[in-house]
Parts: sequence; C-alpha cells; structure tokens
Amino acid sequence: MSRIVYDPRVSVDQLSRINGVSTATIRKYIREMGIDRRFDEKWKIYSLIRDLQRQSPAMSIHEMARRSGYSLNTVKKYLRMEALPEQRRQKYSAFDMGKTQNLIKSVSTSQSEILQGIITLHLKDDHFGADLTYSKGVFWKKIKEPELKFDLYPQKPDVRPLEEAYALPAESLQSIIVDLPFLLNPSLSGLITERFSAFVSEKEMYEANRNLIFLSHHLLRRHGILVMKTMDSSYGLRQLWVSDFVVREAERAGFQLLDKFILTANKRPISTQGQRQHHARKFHSYFFVFRK
Repeated sequence: MSRIVYDPRVSVDQLSRINGVSTATIRKYIREMGIDRRFDEKWKIYSLIRDLQRQSPAMSIHEMARRSGYSLNTVKKYLRMEALPEQRRQKYSAFDMGKTQNLIKSVSTSQSEILQGIITLHLKDDHFGADLTYSKGVFWKKIKEPELKFDLYPQKPDVRPLEEAYALPAESLQSIIVDLPFLLNPSLSGLITERFSAFVSEKEMYEANRNLIFLSHHLLRRHGILVMKTMDSSYGLRQLWVSDFVVREAERAGFQLLDKFILTANKRPISTQGQRQHHARKFHSYFFVFRK
C-alpha cells in the first residue's frame, strides 16, 4: 500500500491503471490514509478557476467555463468563494504538501511515478498534449496517453510521422514530451541494441536533441511545458554530457528550467566485453521540466 502513486486530480479508475492494482485497492488506500476526496475535488476546481482568473483577469465567465470544462454555475460559485470551506475532521487533503506522504520526490526508481509527479505539479491537464518520440509507447503503460503521438519511424497505426508535427500551428500545444536515444554506434552487439535504438554519430545525436527542443518551443504556447528525458553516456574514452547540452540548448531556445527529476536503476546492460573501466557507469537518467 505504501507504494501507491497517488494523484488527487485523477479518478479512482485512472489511479488503478497508473498503479497496476484494482480500484478496491485504491479505495482502501484512500480510506486508510484518511484522504478527503470530496475536499480535494473542491480544491481542484477552485485552484483551476483561480489560475484562469490570475492568468487573464479580463476573461469572461463563459470562457472560463469553456476552458475549465465546468458549468457556468460552477464557475460562478467558485468565483464567489474567498477561500475553500474547512475540510472534515480526521481527514486531510492530498494537495497538502505539508504531509510527508504526499511529497512528490525528485528521485525515483519508477518512471511512471516521475511522470505522474510532473503531471500533478506542472501540467494543467491530466495528460500531455504531444509525444514527439512515441516509439512503442512504453511511457504510457500506466499513464494516460498524450492527445498527439509522433515518431520518426512510427510503429503503430495511431502514431504519425514526426514530419507532420512540423506542420502543426505555432503555439498550439500546452505540453510536449521528448525521449530520444542516448547511445552511439548501432553496431554494438548484445542486449543494448535489442532494447534501444542508437545514433550513428555524435553530431546526429546533438542535432536531434537541438531540433526537437526548437520544434517544441515553436509549438508550445506561452508558459507551455516541455519535458525531456535524457541520459549522459560515453563513447570510446570520452564522456558525452548530453544532459548539459540539453539544458544549454533549451535555455538558448527560450526555455526556463523549472524542475529536474532523476530516474535511478539497480541494473544497466553492460557491453564493456572485459575492457578496463574508464568512467563511472551511469545508473541514472534525467527528466527535465522546461517552461516556455
């Protein structure tokens, strides 16, 4: 039960899919943890409407209703509130980060936990607008899939060629995620090439990262979110600090680094073939959160 990844913004059914457990297990978790679901629903609506009001003070009530997905009467009700009513005794809000069990951590061994934490903290919706490097969709086994899915080499019928993303209207998306390969030399044998794709040259790797960063900046609205997963690696005797390159290029494109998550692993495929080790073996990758 302590391993449950909990997001107060999503339904019980979604939480069961995220965690790979039954809805009964999620309800038991909510009950045992004393989470006030009714209060959290009010908090979610109140925060969303107040955010819309802060972003555009002149926005009409009708436009707020359209953007939030709530009725006119609901929007009016929450606009009249100066503050939320007190929650029930013996219960607590999962939005309250003062509770240790609610903290979203910067380090995890679970990719799904990191993605859900990013969605909770930094996305206005409960899903990403687009994935530019969808591949086989490994990211989304437990998380709601993006609205738009692209890949350089689509492997599923609902995934569009990446070149079509360049035809999307400028500033048309609120969030984008990118996960490019981090290895060079596809001729490497063994487990690595069976599980991952690779770049044929260092130049190709850096150009691919740069191109998708600048494409994302073109497609994102003001204050839009770009999430990039990346990892440092080595080639020959040289270290390839891809993470540093990504941060520099994102800032050059006009992004601000908003948050950083570290995904750790207990095991990594080894391909040294008995060679002497020259660098620390990388057992972590990064999820960078940028804001336009």
